[in-house]
Amino acid sequence: MEGHESSHVSHDRAMQGKGHYVKFWISLAVNAALMFVLMFVMIDTFSEFIPNLNFLYMAFVMAAPMGIIMLASMPMMYSDNRKNLISYAVLVLLFVASFAFIRHQTFVGNNGFLASMIPHHSGAILMCRNAKITDPEIVTLCGNIVKSQRQEIDEMKAIQARKKP
Repeated sequence: MEGHESSHVSHDRAMQGKGHYVKFWISLAVNAALMFVLMFVMIDTFSEFIPNLNFLYMAFVMAAPMGIIMLASMPMMYSDNRKNLISYAVLVLLFVASFAFIRHQTFVGNNGFLASMIPHHSGAILMCRNAKITDPEIVTLCGNIVKSQRQEIDEMKAIQARKKP
């Protein structure tokens, strides 16, 4: 009977370990989605909330190291060396690919470029409007930034509107 209980306990541990890895990947996917949305914290207005590939790439660049740290910092929970090696390889590949995709603007064409630049410009406007700037030269610079960035956002939105199918 004792042998049966022992095998039952080891089976439960094995099944629990499988669940940890599934939960790990689900948690990482949820966190990547959350990071993607949080990339928009710096936009000036909600109308500049435009999903884009660059923010997705950045979410993956942030999530991949987080996954590596999670695996490395919880060896009791993630004790399957084979699964860990596969997970580390996938996470490193995700990081390197996403990093390269940002740097080379992979799959970012006309629409993707505009979708990325509008939130970027919006962030500059938000910073200029809300930063506690007192230096007159920087205040003037920010006035110019707000004006030019708003004009460019309006121009990009007009281009997007013309290009819609």
